[in-house]
Amino acid sequence: MYIQEYCESDRRCIIRCSHRERSAHNLENILNMVAEAKKIIPKIEAKDIDIVVYGGDRHPYTIGIEFECNFYPNSFLTIEKIEDELRDKYAKLSGEYSELKTRYDTLGLKN
Repeated sequence: MYIQEYCESDRRCIIRCSHRERSAHNLENILNMVAEAKKIIPKIEAKDIDIVVYGGDRHPYTIGIEFECNFYPNSFLTIEKIEDELRDKYAKLSGEYSELKTRYDTLGLKN
């Protein structure tokens, strides 16, 4: 399964997958991602596609391809939207935690 994202600021499509499995690094997997790209831009050429191995906290253990795209593909999620949703969920969970901690402290319970 591939993760499909669209970066609005760079106008780039990103198709990536986990590379924890050995098969992710093989040529067939990269060619499958290129086939997905060709569904979006049928005339895309090899020189227009970058192969990227991601790391860090944001995309650990993933490998993928990136290419320019001047329109937003319907099947893709924007990175900005994903980040906003995660930020909202984090804020909600932080608020719920604070509320529970306050209630816990009010009861005078100790660890």
